[in-house]
Formats: sequence, structure tokens, C-alpha cells
Amino acid sequence: MLRVSVISNDFNTRSTLRKAVSLPGSFTCTSCHTDITDLVSQKDTLYLPDIILLSVETGDLDASDKILFIRSEFPNTEVIILVPGNNLKFLLHYIQAGAIGCLPVESDTAQLTDALITVSHGGIPLDPKLFHALFKAETTPKDYISHENLTSREQEVVFFITEGLSYKLVADQLCMSIETVRHHVKNIYRKLRINSKGELINKILTSRQPL
Repeated sequence: MLRVSVISNDFNTRSTLRKAVSLPGSFTCTSCHTDITDLVSQKDTLYLPDIILLSVETGDLDASDKILFIRSEFPNTEVIILVPGNNLKFLLHYIQAGAIGCLPVESDTAQLTDALITVSHGGIPLDPKLFHALFKAETTPKDYISHENLTSREQEVVFFITEGLSYKLVADQLCMSIETVRHHVKNIYRKLRINSKGELINKILTSRQPL
């Protein structure tokens, strides 16, 4: 069972998220906190979370530092950022800092559940609207994944991974086995000189030229 911790300085948000991520048999909300320091101060007495849901307020310029701090204190814990629907300005910085995914804080229970399941299956939970907001209107993620050293199949795998699909869903989309997807991913990482899906997302989002 996945353990989830919630961090938000808003009581209603904490309560809503706690209820939303409590799914018997799959994951449970083990703790709620008003800020990161509260979580860190209790980490020796808590079950370490597998996933942290971090609610970011509009205009929170320190959010990237918070993510970096969480990743340093909990290196095996994934961080999903929850942002107000109109707070798109710093999304790229959040991903660069180490967040595995990003969702609107207004996400309903089904969306949050899907995001947690996606992470548990090795996927990247990026809300499509937020993801595409990082690109110019006339640009699609495919414009950033062409590379002379990547085969067309590898480019397709990259595209679906950056859309947030797990390896299983990528396999379903491309009519191949999960083992074949993993083989392609291994080759992609080697060619792009990266080591994780987070680095892949970061490379896609920060590139303004073909990889």
C-alpha cells in the first residue's frame, strides 16, 4: 500500500486531499502538514511517505526550493505539485526541481486517484492542460523529441511517456510488450545521456531545439 503525505497551509485543502487519497487497499494518507518543516520534524516518528502531495499557492516563489528540500530529505519519495488552475508561470521550475508531476489543486478524487496509480505504475502524472500550457500554442511535444539518433519508435515512446502514460499504457498504445518498452527506454536514456523519466521530462520542457 502506498503511503501519501499532504502538505498545504490551507485547512480545507488538507482535509479535501486527505479524504481524496484514502483508498483502502491501494494507498493511504499517513500524515497532513501545514508546511515542509512540520513534516521533516516528524519524519523519525512517521512512516516515510512514498508520495508527497505539495499544494503550491499562487505566487509562491519558494516552491522550487521546497521541492529541492523535500527531495534531499526524502530521496526515495516522489513529489506531485498541486497548483491553482491559473498558476502556470513556474511549472517548468517545479519539474526542474524534481517534481514527478503536476495537477490542478482543484482536481477531483478520480483525478488524484489516477495520478497516484500512475506514479505507482512508473508513470508521470502531468495534467494535459498544464503540460501543453508550457508550450507555445502552435507547438506540440513532438517538435521537441525529434533526434537523429532516436528511431521513430523511440520517439513514439518518448512522446507517450511525456504525456504521462505508464509503461503498461505505452505498451498498449504501441501494441508491444512492457519488456519492449523498457528496452526502448533504456536505449533512449543512453542516447540522451539521462537516467530517469524526470530528467527526460526536464529535457523535453527545457529544449528549444531538437534533442
